[in-house]
Amino acid sequence: MIGLTFILSIISTTLVSLSFSCGSFNCRPYGNKARITYEVEPSLSLTYNPTRTRVNRQQSSASSLASTLTQLATSEIYELVSSENSAYVSYFTPNVKIEQFYLLSVEIIPSKCKNVNGTELVAYRDTYFVQNGLVMQRNEDTNCINGTLEYSRSSPAKTKLVYTIDIKIPTGQKLCYDHWTKMSEAIKDKITIDTNSNFLNTGTIERA
Repeated sequence: MIGLTFILSIISTTLVSLSFSCGSFNCRPYGNKARITYEVEPSLSLTYNPTRTRVNRQQSSASSLASTLTQLATSEIYELVSSENSAYVSYFTPNVKIEQFYLLSVEIIPSKCKNVNGTELVAYRDTYFVQNGLVMQRNEDTNCINGTLEYSRSSPAKTKLVYTIDIKIPTGQKLCYDHWTKMSEAIKDKITIDTNSNFLNTGTIERA
């Protein structure tokens, strides 16, 4: 019992300061549960399509995409904690959830002409295609004339990733805002690398 108390005492004073490299718990407590919201221009990897028109790298459902993103964030938080000492991981438990409602379902319609003669409607306004690795949304109908694709306006699609993260620390400390900032940045960087999506912010942090 004395040995366990001693170990917990050490973890109590060093765990987060070592793992997050942003100071000890002397900073102002923020809380151990927060919501992080990202605004993203997605690649196909951050979308889903439950129909047979699904293309490579899309998930089959909102739940499968949510599961992938939840596992990714959880793994990245553990990696952040263990970056200094893997022994601390067992004393730091994240419960990560993501809102499926905001995940983007898209059907990709390529901008390709099928006929070489006459006028052809390729895709309607508000449909999606891929350009330079990102999902784009058409702002107007897209047509072909005599086999040539006519210019039509489009803009990057947008999606939200809304995480709710609840951190359990058995020694009772409260995380500071700087700790959440580190987690938010780490999750963003990991998703950027894994999906080649374009983040429009570093994550809006709110108490949950």
